[in-house]
Amino acid sequence: MGLESNLGDDDAAAYGLDKIALGLSNATGSPYLDSQVVGAFANDDFYIGLFGLHQQPINITNFTDPHPSPLTTLKAQNLIPSLSWAYTAGARYKSTGVFASLTLGGYDSSRIIPNNVSFWLAPDVSRDLVVSIESITATHINGSATSFLPAPILSFIDSTTPYIYLPIEACQAFEKSFGLVWNTSYQMYFIDNDMHDSLVAANPNFTFRLASPATGAETVDIILPYASFDLVVDYPLTPSSLRYFPLARAANDSQYTLGRTFLQEAYIITNYEQSNFSVLQSKYEDGAKQDIIAIPSASTTADSNFSRTNKIGASIGTTIFFLLILLAVTWALKRRRNAHRGEHICNDTESKELSQRAVSTNITPVQEIDMISLIGAYRELPDTGKSELLDETAPSKFRHEMSEQPQPSAPVAYELMTPFSSGERSMVQNHSARKRFAIFKSTNVSRKSWPSIDTSIEIPCVETIIYSQKPKKVDLDWSLPPTPISESLQVSPIMKNFDNCFPIPVSGTLDQNECFDKSEKDFILCCCPT
Repeated sequence: MGLESNLGDDDAAAYGLDKIALGLSNATGSPYLDSQVVGAFANDDFYIGLFGLHQQPINITNFTDPHPSPLTTLKAQNLIPSLSWAYTAGARYKSTGVFASLTLGGYDSSRIIPNNVSFWLAPDVSRDLVVSIESITATHINGSATSFLPAPILSFIDSTTPYIYLPIEACQAFEKSFGLVWNTSYQMYFIDNDMHDSLVAANPNFTFRLASPATGAETVDIILPYASFDLVVDYPLTPSSLRYFPLARAANDSQYTLGRTFLQEAYIITNYEQSNFSVLQSKYEDGAKQDIIAIPSASTTADSNFSRTNKIGASIGTTIFFLLILLAVTWALKRRRNAHRGEHICNDTESKELSQRAVSTNITPVQEIDMISLIGAYRELPDTGKSELLDETAPSKFRHEMSEQPQPSAPVAYELMTPFSSGERSMVQNHSARKRFAIFKSTNVSRKSWPSIDTSIEIPCVETIIYSQKPKKVDLDWSLPPTPISESLQVSPIMKNFDNCFPIPVSGTLDQNECFDKSEKDFILCCCPT
């Protein structure tokens, strides 16, 4: 039959096809299945019948004529949603006694304490429910604990045997802790009455810590009370009823097994379509109502996941589309803003260059001929459009006003305060003679031969060249014609009469009481402010 072959059993059976029913009769509404493989056997190893839960087909004579298993047939007839099952062996030692529970295509949520640990099915279909036992400890009533497993082992969960097969070292640790004695004839641990009473009084809890062989990261603890180990063996294994401790020595690592003793407190959920299973702590509550949860088929889950994936993909695609539009609009606005900023920068640069060119030609801001207005406290009248002629000695009287000239649209090369050059047109203010102004006509006489005007110190002057004409009287209140020189008193190229002005020869000396008319000659016109 292939059952427990790793434990040394090699029993045979007679196979055939028959109808099977899950229940006592058709009256209960239980399903029945036609043409199922049935094996008949007579031996002492299996005293009760077995119902196979695997989804693998059964091959009797050869591999070309497989017969579907009962689980596969139920799924094919849509009697269960998936190739899955859940099982716990029950607990007769509970106060009310709890029967075993088998659910096909789902599980009973009222019988479990959930956890998040999942195990992958092993590739060997005859030993697929394999877990890693990390540790086995016993907690005594006084709070002390004893560890029995020297190192983690891989163990197979098998409901066809009641025993727990462990390494010999672990079994010897049990023997030392509880006084167990190994019976070599029966290959069992028998318990006499005194030892039984002692164990019941101690009432240790045995904790099996399990982990997935694939990862080993997460673990789950299954706790078994001593009552789950307090079992009785009877005929045909022994002539009479005897108490025994369901622990067995494993000859090798292939015999490490967790049998039905373990499954009294453990609940197994197996899903062949997902190739995984879970081991959970069984929950026993008086009066708890059954709550069956169906396990969906992998194909249904895949379709659902595909539909969900499509919805998620569509949502993500839509979101990305709108984000791209938003980014494009933002980029366009930023580019437009940068273009305007570039224009302003260009305009500012042009203005700066224009200003620099103006500075290079020594064009100064608004200035008056009177030096006091340049360095003193007297400035132009605010926003009156008038220019003032002030005398230092009389800042509050005798003011003469004349209209300012409009600002030229472009700088003119020849204005006040230009570099010293006798060959350029400029107007001069003698910085040392605050009360005197001189307008010079260019001559062949060097600048050093010019007469000083009330000063013994030669001060650099800026000169404006005009054509010499006979001086004429000029009215200072008369509005001057537009000239390229802005924000300063200007002298018309056509000379008018000046009050308190007199010409002197270039080589002569200054005499304020002397005035003469000398036309078409070189002269210096000196004017004294009133």
